[in-house]
Amino acid sequence: MTSLSHIAAANEKAVRKKLKREPAFSGASLARKRASHPYHGFIEIDVPDVAPFCMFTNNDDIVALRIFWNGCHEPMSCCLWTVLAEENEDATFDIGAYTGLFSLLAATVNPKTRIVGFEPIHGNYSRMLINVRANQLHDSISVRNEAVGAEDGCAEIAIFRNDDLLPTGSSMAHPREADRLSSVGVVVRSLDSISHELGVSRVGLVKIDAEHLELAVLRGMQGRLSRDRPDVLVEVSNANYVLVSSFMKEVSADYQIVQIDDENGEVRFDATRRLAGCRNVLFTARKRDKLNLSLERAVERCGRYLAAGGA
Repeated sequence: MTSLSHIAAANEKAVRKKLKREPAFSGASLARKRASHPYHGFIEIDVPDVAPFCMFTNNDDIVALRIFWNGCHEPMSCCLWTVLAEENEDATFDIGAYTGLFSLLAATVNPKTRIVGFEPIHGNYSRMLINVRANQLHDSISVRNEAVGAEDGCAEIAIFRNDDLLPTGSSMAHPREADRLSSVGVVVRSLDSISHELGVSRVGLVKIDAEHLELAVLRGMQGRLSRDRPDVLVEVSNANYVLVSSFMKEVSADYQIVQIDDENGEVRFDATRRLAGCRNVLFTARKRDKLNLSLERAVERCGRYLAAGGA
């Protein structure tokens, strides 16, 4: 049996260890640290120009653990997201929210904005609820235990084996495989449908992490894209980059493509090809002069984030 004092002592040991950060994060280094220095409790999230907030980990949240051990997670994407959220006056949708980092960031910098997070895996959804309530952001963030796709319905989602981590990489895009632990049925909603149901007047900002189904999610919000032209931050798989970029240009020729280099804290305009090191992409219909100012703020903020934490 483990007492509170034992947990506190283990956490103190982990805190002392994290001061000696490795220069780069890897799955192997995370596994070693989780095994040798487990941490159970709340960690503080400290992004430049954002009021600190907390996230809970039972030594099982890969995003929270990355921040705990390395000081940051997807630093350029997070900093750009906070700048966009500060400037956003309309609703925000966080699709594939995991345990809520991007929703928490948006609500912290702009608590008056309505934020809806979607997370289909129940364990992740439950943890996100804990994080929202712990930070008293339940008036700003609502969390839905649903997947998002091209149309309303039901689907089966396959869950990766994750060695007692909260699942990441779960996807409706692939059938169950040997390296998947299980599959579960989930409710699927399109953003056009759910935004109408929720009475959302305008959508200003969207984050999509849909594990190879980003194109389906975008097709399910084509009405909102055409009418509201929100900023859309998407994790795009290499296989889907051309298809997703072409789709967004068909929705509106005004959509520009900004590729995000989290490792180096840079953003790059390039619509013709997928750039090395750029997993996340921003699609935005902002005027170039206004966009450039936002990007400059984000890059400067990211520089301070990396200096404080290390990538």
